[in-house]
Amino acid sequence: MKFKPGTILSIFSFSISLFVLGFYLLILVHISKLMKIVNERTPFIIELKDSLSNYQIDVLKNELDLNPNIFDVEYISKKEGLKIMQKELGQNILQDSTVNPLKNIIKLKLKDAFVKEGKVKELTDTLLTRPEIDNCFYEKEAVSSLKKNLTTLNSIFLILGIIFTIISFILIYNNLRFILHADRFMIKSMELIGASPAFIKRPYVKLALSIGLYSGAIAIMFLLLLLLFFNIKFSIFQSFLDINITIVIMTGIFVFSLIVPPLFINFLVDKYLKLSDKHRYS
Repeated sequence: MKFKPGTILSIFSFSISLFVLGFYLLILVHISKLMKIVNERTPFIIELKDSLSNYQIDVLKNELDLNPNIFDVEYISKKEGLKIMQKELGQNILQDSTVNPLKNIIKLKLKDAFVKEGKVKELTDTLLTRPEIDNCFYEKEAVSSLKKNLTTLNSIFLILGIIFTIISFILIYNNLRFILHADRFMIKSMELIGASPAFIKRPYVKLALSIGLYSGAIAIMFLLLLLLFFNIKFSIFQSFLDINITIVIMTGIFVFSLIVPPLFINFLVDKYLKLSDKHRYS
């Protein structure tokens, strides 16, 4: 069966709904993995007192190294810190006679489970009681903000996916009504010569399968292009993208696109065939 007016619009709208739902599922399954990476990449900074000796710094550093909830412990002197800052800014930010205002610091990272258990404040309070430590910093606001933004984004995509799915099925329904109305005399002729409902429904189910096939292929193509863009644009993307889960989601989206429209149209054609001639021709 050739595409009738409205079929292209049905394919377009169904493609959008599949794309949005696919993107929602990708965010949903990867959000915890992304948050783990963010939690473990956000540095915890300990500012040290200027009066500390190298021996005291080494003792503190070794003690932190032994903590099972801490990893990647690094000592950065104020001199090294100034060099790093000047390199990032691309200019000498201090005159030769100016006193270096930076602090000697120990930079470390925390295990994801430790952060999720809300023990960062407990660690901060414990460290601040030590006389050799001046202050502690952890960007928990940034981490919380990222998690909140991701959750909000995911909710938006879920709502959009539901809306576009409803719109696409309304368009498919209206498109089918138009086709059935145009074919009403042909359908009546087939019924008069004894054609079975399954035979009559066959071309319409094929049409639905075509809508699903094209919609699923388009949605997956754009999902792949989006993932490729993220992979090129963001270096962290490769760290949390699960290829196996992504393949499962895309396969599920494609199977959904092939199964649902034919079932939907099969139901609608069944309903149409049960109508009286009065309702069909009105």
